[in-house]
Amino acid sequence: MQKNLKIVIAIVVCLCVLTAVGFGIKFLVIDKLINTNNDSGNSQATESVGGVTAVFKPADDFDVTAVQLDAAKSIIETRLGAYGITEYEIGSDYEKDHITLRFPLPEDDADFDPEEAVNELTVTARLTFRSPDGEIIMDGSAVEKATAAIDSFAEDPDRYLIQLDFNSEGTRLFADATERYMGQTIGVYLDETLVSNPTVYGVISDGHAQISGNLDAESATQLADQINGGALPFTLEVDSVKVD
Repeated sequence: MQKNLKIVIAIVVCLCVLTAVGFGIKFLVIDKLINTNNDSGNSQATESVGGVTAVFKPADDFDVTAVQLDAAKSIIETRLGAYGITEYEIGSDYEKDHITLRFPLPEDDADFDPEEAVNELTVTARLTFRSPDGEIIMDGSAVEKATAAIDSFAEDPDRYLIQLDFNSEGTRLFADATERYMGQTIGVYLDETLVSNPTVYGVISDGHAQISGNLDAESATQLADQINGGALPFTLEVDSVKVD
């Protein structure tokens, strides 16, 4: 009887290990440990540290793609940095079209309003391209898409770049800007945060531009997400806020 009991226990342990492995493979796309199979139906962070857990979703039940959801997530991360919030957990749930964010409550701000702070994160981001003196050349409506790709001309095989595709109006504006600011920089801003400041080396009139530099796969993907986020065709809304 004792021998049989040991066999049963061993089988149960093996099943638990297999379940854990399966969970890890399925949710490798999540940036940090996020449990998206909780009973409430909303994504929750796994750690139990006191703080704020917020779940965002596209407004008006907009049917987003995984790329668009990641772009929206990148906008939230950019704003968190602008607000000085550097410790947080965030992840995308592609099945439910949810973004889950968890961050600790500030210890030195008694007037901190979690719901107000979370709502500010959903304000539509404004992407702008600006001249060296800060003049706005064009905004995110001129961008069709931004894509991270391997820089085939770089000696480093791990070097990446950003491929920008403009619409017809963006093509015209960017051609004028690259001619005017040859040898200078054109800043890429998300809200009032400078996310890239590339130098113009030639007139770009075909509607396709590249941002190259010291970019690896992670930083290139993040920058592409930030640019795409500033040109998103939908807004985010808060699905739930929980304060521990």
